[in-house]
Amino acid sequence: MRKAKVIEFKSHLNSVELFESIKKNGSYPFFLDSGMDKEKLGRYSFMGIDPFLVIRSEGNKVSLEEKGTIKIVDGDPLDILKENLNLYKVESGKFPFVGGGVGYFSYEIAHLLEKLPNTVKKDLDIPEMVMGFYDGIVII
Repeated sequence: MRKAKVIEFKSHLNSVELFESIKKNGSYPFFLDSGMDKEKLGRYSFMGIDPFLVIRSEGNKVSLEEKGTIKIVDGDPLDILKENLNLYKVESGKFPFVGGGVGYFSYEIAHLLEKLPNTVKKDLDIPEMVMGFYDGIVII
């Protein structure tokens, strides 16, 4: 397991202002904003750009994009995701999240988990799953 390197810095920007300033400087920006009470679950917000690995899937066709190279493989996207989550596992230390996978699963990914009738017309051209792996993030 890798250990996260933590670098602290001060900023006069709030989390939204900081995200607005960094998101335009890279690809696949994410912002996990903590709008909750800081004394409970809402202590930190997380943001990042430029994942070192992006996994996309459509059915059992999975693309892995790393350093500008795209590799297409056939397989269960959830198994491939699990392999990469284990491969790039990071010890979080005092923060609940310091890097790893951030992305989304579409509703259609449920067809990989159980037999369901396929009655929906695909009207959006988006992957069923996209997951970016980040090795550097900002925690506020």
